Amino acid sequence: LDTISVTFSAPIKPESFTSAALRMNDVAVGSGVTIATLDSSATRFSVSGLSSAQTADGKYTLAVDATAVAGLNDTPGVNTYTATWTRDTVAPVLQSLTHTEGLNGSEFALAFSEEVESESLTPNKATLRRNGVAVALPGNASLRRVGDNAHYQWVLSGIDSGLAEDGTYELCFSADGVTDEAGNVASGSKSVSWTVDRTPPAQITDLTISPDGGFSDTDGITYTGALTVSGTLPETGLTVEIIAKYVGGGETVLAMLPTAGG
Repeated sequence: LDTISVTFSAPIKPESFTSAALRMNDVAVGSGVTIATLDSSATRFSVSGLSSAQTADGKYTLAVDATAVAGLNDTPGVNTYTATWTRDTVAPVLQSLTHTEGLNGSEFALAFSEEVESESLTPNKATLRRNGVAVALPGNASLRRVGDNAHYQWVLSGIDSGLAEDGTYELCFSADGVTDEAGNVASGSKSVSWTVDRTPPAQITDLTISPDGGFSDTDGITYTGALTVSGTLPETGLTVEIIAKYVGGGETVLAMLPTAGG
């Protein structure tokens, strides 16, 4: 903000309205400002050159001391009037994008560095890919504001119909064109990847125990409870349960093993 307008309730002597009547954040503005009449009524004036006194982002208050201004009959004005604004030159930043699964299906949490204008934040800033191939974003995709004023978070939801097939998905959200209240424009993007796998795994193959003390090395008969169980998993990322079933009924889970590979 460089210029504001000041309106007096009655005509004043224009030469009496000087920078001496102005203070910004309780500091004299000095000679860097220019005061000009806006019309012949001698009630409306512009004060320009204020940007030179704003050295950093933050809140600024300009105070006009009417007692330092003289009316046409040399009577000083009364009261002090203020105008307050915020200087913000920093563009918002998309800090993170995370994927969660909940009661509402797949959701994506976006966190910004500051409040952004909702009109500039739309679902079409998201692009979805499966195995590297673009997938159309469902028409019911939506964004909603969550959290409090200290956490500038939004949630993208409504894209589950685009995740019908198994595969590796990537969602990229572009912050290009997203603005804050001051009009600063964001840029950049964040991406998140995950796997959709709804196909049950095949059976374990080559399942053996050691020691195998029966008539054959592969008949699954042994003489000890201290066993090593081996096999080939059909895919990675499985959890394997080893269960003991007893003659006459009953069973016990001996181990539940997360596995990293086959």
